[in-house]
Amino acid sequence: PSHPELLDWLATELVAGDWRLKRLHRLILSSRAYRMDSRATARASLAADEANTLLWRQNPRRLDADALRDSLLAAAGVLNRRVGGPSFFPELSPEVHATQDSSGKGWNQSPPDEQDRRSLYIFAKRALVHPLLETFDCPASTVPVGARNATTVAPQALMLLTDAFSRRPASRLAERVARDAGPDPTLRVRAAFQCVLQRPPTPAETRSALAFLDSQARLAAHAPEAERPSIALTQFCAALLNLNEFLHGD
Repeated sequence: PSHPELLDWLATELVAGDWRLKRLHRLILSSRAYRMDSRATARASLAADEANTLLWRQNPRRLDADALRDSLLAAAGVLNRRVGGPSFFPELSPEVHATQDSSGKGWNQSPPDEQDRRSLYIFAKRALVHPLLETFDCPASTVPVGARNATTVAPQALMLLTDAFSRRPASRLAERVARDAGPDPTLRVRAAFQCVLQRPPTPAETRSALAFLDSQARLAAHAPEAERPSIALTQFCAALLNLNEFLHGD
């Protein structure tokens, strides 16, 4: 271990706290070391410890599958924060139901507002995992897992861009942005960045985003002219929700 004295101190704190792990977790998560930024700008520090063995900065962390699903709904402004109550049944495609022995049996479909609840309340059925959660390394309930994997594979990007569930938050986010920012494309770009990344875009990002909106509107030539800005904005929102900055915690 890189910090044996720290491990000894934490062990002592665990015993002193009557072996309560929650207390120890709270202590670690509220520490200065855990709350540091992951962006590294100090060249001397990078040269001395690029792997961050000595914990002089935070390591970037990909959001867990559950947190990612909740973040998609929150960015779109539709996350149902109701606490407690029975689990909900998310809408799943026939192909997903076909992966179990009795296709669709024992699986109801909850109302849309219930399906926007936090992932904590998704009904768990053995060997049947929500496709988005499975793609982002959520383990099946049939296997005990001590620590989750955090892979980076192409299907994750495809899931966020094309999956029916992922497209719905993108569409709802586009509606939210259009409602809050009005028809001005620049204001829409700023509002979308604020909703998804909690920051304004840089001048270069604004130029790139406006060019993207224009190109998507031209690609939607098959649609009525009045609908093209909306289609383009939905595509832009889907792209924003696929950014590493959104998928990772600093």
